[in-house]
Amino acid sequence: MNQLQTIYDFSDTLNKLYNHLKKGIDHYDIVYSITFHESPLCMLDTLLNIMTYNHLNNILIICSINTNICNEIVKIKLPPNIIIHPDLRHPNTPMLWNTNLFTSHMKNYKYLLDKNISFNYFCTLASNEMFIRPVDINIVKNNILLNKKEFIKKSPEQILDKLTTWVHYKPFMYNMDMCHFFITNGYEPYAMYHEGLILPNNIINNVYQLFVKNNFNQKIAGLQNFLLEEVFIPTYLHNHFNYNNYSLTYRNFDAHCISEEEVNNAKEKFYSVKRVPRIFDNNIRVMIRNNYFFYLINEIKLIF
Repeated sequence: MNQLQTIYDFSDTLNKLYNHLKKGIDHYDIVYSITFHESPLCMLDTLLNIMTYNHLNNILIICSINTNICNEIVKIKLPPNIIIHPDLRHPNTPMLWNTNLFTSHMKNYKYLLDKNISFNYFCTLASNEMFIRPVDINIVKNNILLNKKEFIKKSPEQILDKLTTWVHYKPFMYNMDMCHFFITNGYEPYAMYHEGLILPNNIINNVYQLFVKNNFNQKIAGLQNFLLEEVFIPTYLHNHFNYNNYSLTYRNFDAHCISEEEVNNAKEKFYSVKRVPRIFDNNIRVMIRNNYFFYLINEIKLIF
């Protein structure tokens, strides 16, 4: 349906869209934090998808990438609302089931702090998810339940009992630094998937300060078989708030690729879907790309 086939095609369209929307850079409604590990073409496809379905909001996208992707991205111009984190990863740096993934999101947040970038909400995304309908932050923010509650410190026995209840908790129990984090803070462990997790700036700042306070940026670098991105934030949230685990994303983690039926059904409740293979010509990715391209032309009225 569309003719976007090269990194230059996507670069031109991203910049056209940015200029067409005429958003400012003084303050952002949402910052999307995302890590990319695959082809530059899939990365740009995803970025255009995010910008298209977020045209109602003023957004910033901050990307953690590796040097292989960077070697291609430097050939093009990205719009001002897409930032590449200057700390480039080695291509062989493990990300799947590794603490490097969550650390990359925390580095992205630190970059925002260091640059004094002003925004309301921070959302973590995966590179194998794509948006399927427009996001309106004025609607989304009313779906996030975060009510402060009295913090009750849990005993070591309660914490260790909880850590035995899920196979992905158990590595935390057998690592001294990880286990020490729960027991010292008195935190009962909780988990939820991180794709589409969206939080107010002040809350994600508390998460980041807890990350730094516990020296996680030094202690847990590169640990394998730790889903830290699915445990750290919900553990903080559920110990301090009544929280409803709100997410923008429908995730089918059991399937290599989400189905067309799931994409269509997800539109009733969710804004994005996972898993979408990081293969440019994959049928589901092509379908989603054709859909957002149609929306780009007919609803946003972008002229090519």
